[in-house]
Amino acid sequence: MNGTIKYKEFADKRLTGSGSKGFSYIADEFFKLLSEKFPANKIYTHVLETGEKLIGKYHLDYYDETLNIAVEFYGDFWHANPLIYKETDSILGVRASEIWKRDKARENEIKQSVVKEVYIVWENDFRNYPLETLNK
Repeated sequence: MNGTIKYKEFADKRLTGSGSKGFSYIADEFFKLLSEKFPANKIYTHVLETGEKLIGKYHLDYYDETLNIAVEFYGDFWHANPLIYKETDSILGVRASEIWKRDKARENEIKQSVVKEVYIVWENDFRNYPLETLNK
């Protein structure tokens, strides 16, 4: 439990943004680099201050209207990366299995919309393999 509290404090320090909604610096870095790969495309993301695309009740992390794709950046802590957490682990009082279930429902709802494809990028992948993750 003490480790979870310390990690939450660490994760909170990495957040930036306005109001009650925060964004991680690592996700911002990823989306800036991704946007640079497609400079002519119409892209919605908080990083570029182009607004966020709303699909159902979900604000997409990144939406490329030209390619009709969504990219969601999953922080290892907030989304309980299965390479790090077991399904019975608790993240701030929520079981990892419940987080995965919620994330899957979100992904499915986005996929059932007009979005052609939804790509999930894990924080761990981008930290350890930035170029490979970006090119993927």
